[in-house]
Formats: sequence, C-alpha cells, structure tokens
Amino acid sequence: MHTHKVTRELSSQHAEAMEALRREAAAVAAAAKEAAAREAEVVTTTTTAAEAGTFDEQACNLRFMALRQFIELTRRGAGKPKPWRLTLRRASLVSDFSPYISNTNAL
Repeated sequence: MHTHKVTRELSSQHAEAMEALRREAAAVAAAAKEAAAREAEVVTTTTTAAEAGTFDEQACNLRFMALRQFIELTRRGAGKPKPWRLTLRRASLVSDFSPYISNTNAL
C-alpha cells in the first residue's frame, strides 16, 4: 500500500514536471515567433527606406562614430612598441649598434 502511494506521488510529480516543460516550450516558441516578427518588420522597414531613397543621417553618423572608435581601439592595441634591449658602450657606439640593425637592412 505504501508503494502504491509513492508511485502515485511520483506520477503526480512527473505530470507536473511535464506540464512545466510544455509551458516553458510554449513560451520559448512564442518568444521566437515574436522575435521573427520583429526581425521581419525591421527588414521590411529597411527595404522600404532603401527603396524610397531616404538617407538616415543620424544612423549614418552613429555608425561612423562606432567605426572610428573601433579603429582607434584597434590601433592602440596593435602597435604597442616594445623597448629595445641594447647593450651600448660610449666608446664603441657604432660597432655595438650595427649588429642590431644589420638584420633589418639585409635583403
């Protein structure tokens, strides 16, 4: 009798879990459908604006500023100079320095 009660409780919990999964799946499907509708609206609006020949100056300026910021940040990160580790003596400055630059001048 006790096992029958446990089985019934497990069956009830399983049914509740399945119902929760169904509700969650329905919510995800509704959100996906809503996102697809918004995307279709954006594409339609963009296509209509492009066909009409209108020019959104503010959007263009925002994109241009974002591009400039991206280029500036990339430039700052790409060209970090590394300090030279040279051993130079005042008495033989040219002979000490020439081995460092001789590889760069070789063709």
